[in-house]
Amino acid sequence: MMEIKEKYFKENKLITVPKKEKNKIEMLKIILEIISKKRIKFTEKELNEEIKEIYSDYALIRRYLIDYKMISRDSYGKEYVLNGEISNE
Repeated sequence: MMEIKEKYFKENKLITVPKKEKNKIEMLKIILEIISKKRIKFTEKELNEEIKEIYSDYALIRRYLIDYKMISRDSYGKEYVLNGEISNE
């Protein structure tokens, strides 16, 4: 994970999104690690703000986190919970 952090992050800011899926998953783990230090439940606005501190395209990162089931959201899309689990489905 350190290699990915060194290559794609600078001072906990994502420089670019990796193209390889393996690297993308590692990048998402790093992002989860950074935002989970504050809490595990967020409103959409709070989650967006946390991700924005790491990468400007917060919607892209939020979508990846949902797609890989690292976060889940309630049926209304108002509350997000960090899972920390990874799914390639």
